[in-house]
Amino acid sequence: MIAESTGFSQQVYCFTSLVSKVENVSPLKKLLSRSGATQTTVVESRQGQKISRVLAWSFLSNQQRQTWAAQRSN
Repeated sequence: MIAESTGFSQQVYCFTSLVSKVENVSPLKKLLSRSGATQTTVVESRQGQKISRVLAWSFLSNQQRQTWAAQRSN
């Protein structure tokens, strides 16, 4: 999914993927960095004993993200 997202890097504000195993998060973040992602975030979701993670990333700069948000808030 990371490789595919690079083809749409300037058309999509944010990409997300569910990551179930914590040991997969670090290698994925490194791959995203090498792929040119400018921002990555990991959000944990807990349901009982189960912990899932959502990995979110963007290739847009801070200025591009602000412009994108401003255009859509009007």
